[in-house]
Amino acid sequence: MIQFKLVDVREHMEWEMGHIKGADKLIPTSSFFPSLEESKLAKDESIILYCHVGSRSVLCSTILRDQGYSKISNFTRGIVSYNGEIEK
Repeated sequence: MIQFKLVDVREHMEWEMGHIKGADKLIPTSSFFPSLEESKLAKDESIILYCHVGSRSVLCSTILRDQGYSKISNFTRGIVSYNGEIEK
C-alpha cells in the first residue's frame, strides 16, 4: 500500500463546508507558512495537496519543493473533480 499525507490547502471555512474523507491536514494558503510549521510534515514523506480547483495547491506544491520537500503531488483539478466521499 502507498502511504501518503493528503493535505487540504483551502481555507478553514471551505474545510468546514466539506473536505475529502481521510484528509490528514488543513494547511490554509492564507496562513501557509505558520500552518506548515505546526503541521510537522516530514520533508521525505509523500504528500498530495488539493484545493478547490487546483490553482492554490499548485502554488503550495511549488513552495514545498523550494523548501526541500521531495515527494509532492498536486490533485490537479481539485475537490470539485473528486467523485469520492466528502466529510462535513
